[in-house]
Amino acid sequence: PNGSYPQGFQFDVEGAVFPRVDSDGSTLIATDYRLGLPISFGWRRYQTKFGFYHVSSHMGDEYLINTGPAAIANRINYVTNSIVWGNSYQWNEAIRTYIDAAWAFNFDGGARPWQFQFGAEYSPICATGFRGSPFVAANGHILQALNWGGNIVLQVGWQWRAKDYGNLLRFGFQYLEGMTPRYEFFQNSERQLGLGLWYDF
Repeated sequence: PNGSYPQGFQFDVEGAVFPRVDSDGSTLIATDYRLGLPISFGWRRYQTKFGFYHVSSHMGDEYLINTGPAAIANRINYVTNSIVWGNSYQWNEAIRTYIDAAWAFNFDGGARPWQFQFGAEYSPICATGFRGSPFVAANGHILQALNWGGNIVLQVGWQWRAKDYGNLLRFGFQYLEGMTPRYEFFQNSERQLGLGLWYDF
């Protein structure tokens, strides 16, 4: 209803493929596949979700061919089939915090049962008008498989929202420090700096 936070149940089917290619785009290094079936519920400022997620990672054929026996020896069959429970709280019309826990009942390739994500964001959920508004976000991701290490991602930029709780266009910068986000190499660490354009339906 008008004047309140979105409320109700929602069931989603999500799927995504996350590739990593080399700097000239000619070699596929690795690809992560993700499938999710979450159920979400919102009540006033509180939201929760519960669902199933499958993640698997595969090394690219070109990378295996170009790197030779060393890549084959280091290849892992990273797989997790997990139950996920997440919770978030909208403190006001701009500030939200969240945490979710994932427990894998089936896993391989160096994965372990538990993963956690948590974060906070400043991102107004009401219409911004033509001028837009700033946004800032931080997300932490820790894994039992890394002895509770992981990575942190920071984002900052400018956003536009046409109507309250409506579609969102963002432009900004992203910084990652820690675990490589492709699970085929999850035991490696790296630093990333990126420029992004995001559109949330």
